[in-house]
Amino acid sequence: MSRLLTSSKPGCIGLAAGVLAVLVVGAQVTAREPANAMQNNGTPDGGALSVVTDAHDYPYEFYAEDGKTVIGLEADLWQEIARRLHRHIQVSSVDFSGLIPGVQSGRYKLGMECLTDSPVREQQITFIDYARSPVPQAYALKTAGFVPHEPMDLCGRKVAMQVGLDYGDDLDALTLRCKAKGKLPVSIMAYPSLSSVLMALYSGRVDFIIGDNVSFSVIQEHAHGGVYAVDIGAVPKKVGVIVNRNDPDTERAVFHAFRSMKSDGTYDRLFRKWNAVQLEEQGNITINGATAATSMGGQEKAAGTQHGNARFE
Repeated sequence: MSRLLTSSKPGCIGLAAGVLAVLVVGAQVTAREPANAMQNNGTPDGGALSVVTDAHDYPYEFYAEDGKTVIGLEADLWQEIARRLHRHIQVSSVDFSGLIPGVQSGRYKLGMECLTDSPVREQQITFIDYARSPVPQAYALKTAGFVPHEPMDLCGRKVAMQVGLDYGDDLDALTLRCKAKGKLPVSIMAYPSLSSVLMALYSGRVDFIIGDNVSFSVIQEHAHGGVYAVDIGAVPKKVGVIVNRNDPDTERAVFHAFRSMKSDGTYDRLFRKWNAVQLEEQGNITINGATAATSMGGQEKAAGTQHGNARFE
């Protein structure tokens, strides 16, 4: 998720220690092929498995020191998916707003960028939900000239949000609360990239941004004078891999890859590696979990999916 700091894009907004490299490193295309990559073994298409991301979201996916290789929690997960499907990975990094259209068009098989599931997004794309998003909060610089103690202190203020992220519901709820108290609504300023959002905050063009509570200490490292964090009453959302709605083979393959990872301990190991255990999905892997009435788990009786209340059982 829902990505400013370490988010939920909704996008998961992530700010790396070195994430300010986001300000200078443009989107690049990185192809990575494990040494043991094999040819197709009954999985869709065979050969390369194309993944699209926006590689500026620590610790999920970000550029290594070489400025080309994409690493992170989700990078490890997509490599593990490919290994289990006997494929090799081809990764493309694009602006966040291009992720869903890229998968919808069939240009990419998978999209991974801490994408939060929602009923609106499920109308466009299928989610294989495997994690929980961090809880988004409002962050304001202590040098900004105002002291937000609680959500109502944000009313009438300007907030920067990256185009394509789904913090809209959280901000709409905040605006309704502001109006109910007779206060001015929050003014949303849209920016095309994470770097432009951060620059808007640090330059004072906006009063605050929305991120998650995991990233607070990281933001402090890059903010002169410190940062205020305000709980806006948001709740965690499901985070998933996206696939084309008309590609049930890939949907099935990715679902089973995640189930296999949870069964053999790989899932837990990778989340521990990136200090993200608080984001682990404690329940079952689900498809379109934002609207699904039941989750997928237990023994499979047959293979198949139903969108909306999607499940293999």
